[in-house]
Amino acid sequence: MSLAEHQREMLALARQQSVVLSGPSRIGKTHVAAMLAREMLDDASSRGQLVLVVVPGTSQIPDVYATMARVCHARMGGQLPTNERAWQTVEYMKAQVASAQVLVLTASMVGLLLQENVLALEKVALLVFKCCEKIHESIPMFYQRLFVKYAKLRKATQPRVVALTTLPISALHLHATKNPLFAYTTACSMTLAATRTNHDLLAPLFAEVFDTTSSSSSSSALVSDPIAFLHGDNEKHVDITAAYLDLHRGIADDASIASRKDRFLNDASAVFTHLGLWCFVQHVLHELAGAVAFASSSHAKSLLASTHLSILSEPMPTIALSSCSISEHAASMAAAVAAATRLHAWLTDLLGSVPLDMATPRLTQVASLYRTFVANESALTDAPLAKRTWIFVHRRTHARVVADYLTASFPRLPPACSMIGQDVAYGSDGVASMGDVMAAFNERRNLVLVTTALTHEMDRVAPCDLVLIADTLHDQHKLLDFRRCADAVVGVARYLVPGTEAEMTKFQALHAKMARLVQMEIANMPHEVLEQRLQAVRAALMPALPDGCHAYAFLRFLFFLFFLFFGNHEVDTLIRRYVVVHDDTQARLDVENSVETLDAFCKTLPGLAIADHRPQYTYTHHVVQASMSVKRRQRLEAGRSLDDDDETPQRVECDAKLRLPPMLGIKETLKSPRVDCEKHAKAIVAFLACQQLLNHGYLDRSFRSRLQRHVSAPSSSSSSASTASVPVETETQSSYEVPATTAIDLGLRSLRDALAATTANSTLTMYLYPLDSLDYGLLTTMPLYGGTVRDTPWRYEFGTTRCILTPALATVRMAHARVLAISRSDLRDYVRYHTTLLRLACYGVAAAEAAIRSSDPLREFSARNDKGYVVVALKKSDGAIDVEHMRGVMGSFLTPAWPLPPPECLADVVCVSKKRKDVTYCIQQVTTTNVGDVAARVVADVDYWSYTIRRAKSAPGNPILGRWYTKDDLLRAEPDQPLVYAIELPSALPIMRHIMDRCPQWTSTLDQKERLILPDQTYILGLSRSRYVQAFGLLPLLYEFERKLQLSRLMDRIGADIDWTLLNDATSKPAYETLETLGDCYLKLESTWFLYERRWDLANEGALHMTRTDIIRNDRLCLKAISLELHKLMTHPSILDTQPFIHWKPSCVGRTPQSLVAPVKWVADTVEAMCGAYIAGLGERGGRLFLSWLGSETLDPVQFAYARPLLPHCTPQPRATLPLSPPPLDLAAHGLQLVASHFDDLGDRLRIVEASLKYEFRNKRLLVEAIAHPSVAPVLRQADARATTTTFKGDYERLEFLGDALIEYLVLTYATTTYPSWQPGDLTNWKGATVSNDALGKTALIALHVDHVMLTGAVKMDPKMTANLRLVKHQFARIRAGMPVEASALDHVSMPKMYADVFEALVAAVFLDAGRDLVTIRDVFLAPLLEIVGADAVATVQRRHKAT
Repeated sequence: MSLAEHQREMLALARQQSVVLSGPSRIGKTHVAAMLAREMLDDASSRGQLVLVVVPGTSQIPDVYATMARVCHARMGGQLPTNERAWQTVEYMKAQVASAQVLVLTASMVGLLLQENVLALEKVALLVFKCCEKIHESIPMFYQRLFVKYAKLRKATQPRVVALTTLPISALHLHATKNPLFAYTTACSMTLAATRTNHDLLAPLFAEVFDTTSSSSSSSALVSDPIAFLHGDNEKHVDITAAYLDLHRGIADDASIASRKDRFLNDASAVFTHLGLWCFVQHVLHELAGAVAFASSSHAKSLLASTHLSILSEPMPTIALSSCSISEHAASMAAAVAAATRLHAWLTDLLGSVPLDMATPRLTQVASLYRTFVANESALTDAPLAKRTWIFVHRRTHARVVADYLTASFPRLPPACSMIGQDVAYGSDGVASMGDVMAAFNERRNLVLVTTALTHEMDRVAPCDLVLIADTLHDQHKLLDFRRCADAVVGVARYLVPGTEAEMTKFQALHAKMARLVQMEIANMPHEVLEQRLQAVRAALMPALPDGCHAYAFLRFLFFLFFLFFGNHEVDTLIRRYVVVHDDTQARLDVENSVETLDAFCKTLPGLAIADHRPQYTYTHHVVQASMSVKRRQRLEAGRSLDDDDETPQRVECDAKLRLPPMLGIKETLKSPRVDCEKHAKAIVAFLACQQLLNHGYLDRSFRSRLQRHVSAPSSSSSSASTASVPVETETQSSYEVPATTAIDLGLRSLRDALAATTANSTLTMYLYPLDSLDYGLLTTMPLYGGTVRDTPWRYEFGTTRCILTPALATVRMAHARVLAISRSDLRDYVRYHTTLLRLACYGVAAAEAAIRSSDPLREFSARNDKGYVVVALKKSDGAIDVEHMRGVMGSFLTPAWPLPPPECLADVVCVSKKRKDVTYCIQQVTTTNVGDVAARVVADVDYWSYTIRRAKSAPGNPILGRWYTKDDLLRAEPDQPLVYAIELPSALPIMRHIMDRCPQWTSTLDQKERLILPDQTYILGLSRSRYVQAFGLLPLLYEFERKLQLSRLMDRIGADIDWTLLNDATSKPAYETLETLGDCYLKLESTWFLYERRWDLANEGALHMTRTDIIRNDRLCLKAISLELHKLMTHPSILDTQPFIHWKPSCVGRTPQSLVAPVKWVADTVEAMCGAYIAGLGERGGRLFLSWLGSETLDPVQFAYARPLLPHCTPQPRATLPLSPPPLDLAAHGLQLVASHFDDLGDRLRIVEASLKYEFRNKRLLVEAIAHPSVAPVLRQADARATTTTFKGDYERLEFLGDALIEYLVLTYATTTYPSWQPGDLTNWKGATVSNDALGKTALIALHVDHVMLTGAVKMDPKMTANLRLVKHQFARIRAGMPVEASALDHVSMPKMYADVFEALVAAVFLDAGRDLVTIRDVFLAPLLEIVGADAVATVQRRHKAT
């Protein structure tokens, strides 16, 4: 429950000790006691105990009983009017004490229970005294007798005491009273300050935890696999799925049947998993019953008849008609209904044998909550239960079966009802409308309603007494909507949470988001609306007040309103002015100096050499719709496209977000309101940040930093990483616009610029690139790819298709350029043809006609969408531009289809209806049925048009008359013309998507529409069918063409070529994710190595890690990408399906495409994915080349080059073992004699490490540092002081930092090459399973014997940990010997972190000692790591992949 601040304080005190809570009525004392009771009942240590609430008399029991029942999900008991006489018998007393978890009794009854030994105080967890002073007045000896027994209990078994009183503490006379209650309690007062919160307008919300492991095991014995059960693995060996689908055959097509099958199986499996066996069988029964009812209905018979209606005089020989007649279909349908009826009877018997306890823990908890609610509410009155309960589930299929389950579980109550949306609901009488069900529920004829999140219907249902949220939510808005469905005064909402720490953490985060949402809504709510809601709550609360309390409560309510309105109004006014003035120092903070004040403070933060502590500003821009100009409206009315210059500038508002440095401990992200510019937003959010610093004590009364005294002057010997030249703050936007591609991005010159640079009589030099096997070519203003002839074939190969009805991928090669001199008039004709052709492919015939009618083709597209190329038609003979064809198309784009062309030409004809120009058709056959014959039937039979023609349904081989024709169209048509059988041609969108994904072949459409068309109301397209189909195939070709031009220019800028598909994936969403994982890992490695070599001032691993995190921060990568214009390469190909030609269009087609909106993280991830692409293409050399071009801090590529590339050979190779008897180690030669004086066996330890690694160190001191714990660092530093060689740190921390990045890179590259089908999530799981502390620690223990060789100094291992380590070694020895082991024996063993640290340090030591060789550390470390944890890591990946 959401408590007020004073209530939370009192609850915190009552958790620690017994208390007396003093305060006036209606401030929530009873709620505090109820919350404490709930916590104690949920506490495992209090299981089996009860909560005893003592009141002075029976008149107070109902209110206290209701409050306790509302807060606690517990069995209630008490002296109620319905059972008052029963409490006079000892048997009833004993039964109530034994069964109830919360008892609400009078003081006299409690005294009687104690006297008769019916109640033992040691069975009580909490004692609550309501109006404790009145209890003492009415029964003076009650407390004395009670606390005599209380004192005899051991302190550990004494119940907690909470006493509630309305008297002030001064009136209790604690110093003189003889009441023993005060001897065992601490008295405290609840003040009136802020006694109400915004949550008073909402019902309380509680998390009800259930045990996920308590499911019934008998259900798996009956049905182990629901899918197998439905496919025939059942008692009757009946294929239930086939029986269900048979009820739809003959009516639905194959695609619909397949869709129904998937839905049936998926829904049934979800019900079984989420709700249990009983609901699973009930769900199957519902599905079968619904299918039987549909198959037996007149509607099904009508649909069946419509598939056999035809107006043709002859069958179509091209596609065979269905082999079954309508009578045969009807007979098979009747047989299917009979079989399904028998199956339904068997499943009904099966359901009767399934007990109700065969339900999942979630559903069992729902029933338990409702059962407790019913029991507690029924005890309050003898009248029938009238409390309503609303249960929310996630899936529609769950709503009805959950209602059925509750109806079966509570047979004495009215049946539960359900609503699933789309005006489908189920009441007590079966299928009903949602209006009827809501009316029955509101009128309390049904008491339980089960629904999903029905947004529009929620407001029409009256607030309920109990709301159960049965499924996990992820949206705080839904949680708030569900909570509002409970009555704010007497209702309660309960949210079911699985009993795991992770799920409870998720709920707490969701609840916190909901609380912030409530505060925001209250703050923005108009005062009159808030007043109405508060009055409604007040009106509901007033009748519950005792006599004589109304006046006092009303005064307190007015006080609350004054505090709410006027207090918050002053605060809001202060915030709007953004001014703080301190009178004592005359210091002023406002939006004029807020940015400078914040910058000055951040400069005083310590550790500027380690991490970037600059404030991080993030801007978000919001477009405000501007009014349309008169010129723009006139152009739209004229049906003409707009040029960029004609657009009215849009007004943009901006807000700013600010994150303060993490070291301040202020995790809140500050946000400004929307203002007109970034400058104002920045100033406001900086002002809010200064307010936070002032509240946390970081700024003094003069708005200066209190940290200045702790900041020392910079040393002259400080690192080169100085902060003097660092800008004061970093500024990014929350998202960036990815602009549409322009001619400049493609390395071309726009057509407009080319025309402007020539005179009227001069010619333009253009470059023609023919497309082999196509009748088209590309005409460009500049040579492609910078004018150089590349020998990389990918630049000239493109994907397309040559057929759209049975499409398949085809590869087209672009020939080398021909240089042409083209006149201005010819170029304008080419542009017009290009615009017409591609508008036809993108938008249809009507848009293409508009391009032909335009007086100036250059006005038909925007200047920014002029990309410098056009498509032209070519002659098949010599490949020259076919000017005659193009002008012929422009002159006769649409010609009448009647009279029809010769039969030999029909196969190459594309038709379009005069009344529907957005769809084209190819002619399949000219029928022998004349239009006049059909018209005669229509005239002779008044029902022929409506019954036969309009009811006919298209089926393979059975075309129907086009739906766009009217009866008058048919009667006015030329009677002697034949009906033409045509098939609708699909759009270009599925073709584009499949070709871009390089699918070899695919089905263009699930249901090709077959129509009969009237020739005299039809046009023939000026393009032949072959050229028309090629035009559709040009769209994906041009998209790929533009991408290759862009990416080729990028490779030129970087200075190295790789396979274009790598860079295309790296810049395409979501294909970039795998490469992003690889690039992120390599970026981490490079930055780690840079810091290791360059930042010797950072001594410990924590400082290094903080600095590295700051270097590769997302906003830094994003700013680098924006400065290099890498964001212009980003694309999202899948949006072509959902938003066709919105964000991409071919050149010279309409207005400029809209920009994509890319969040900062997407931009940063793209940079990392590009790095990953260069690593995949050129290895580590390529990755460093890209990072150097990007401007990242990397080491010198020559001085610090990798000895050998790792990729693509990432699998470790076996290494030869070292000699068994190596020569004695001369420690003095390596400067280690001082270290050896502290560790007598140092030489032996070093030999053991080298033998385990199968690698002999040249620099032994590097090895010593790798195995040295920080506790022995002084010894090593002392040895370094006496030596003349390079100084080392003295322990493994810096080496561990480098080794961590190296081993992570090794395991990730191994996974990407060994398991190429793994998804990014699988790679993340693999990395987590192989480089965790336990994985590296086990490898170090077993393979490297780190427990014997590590130099630990005074560090001692815990005996229990030592025993666990011996167990690990023993288990792995048995595994290597092929002996059986217990799989769960090591589950509880956690490895010491220092073992993993030593493993990582040894990786770095070998890497440096071997001359920076990745291949050496691959063979030395990756092989034992995979041997020990590799199989478990793969199993973890597979298990988690299956779970998701």
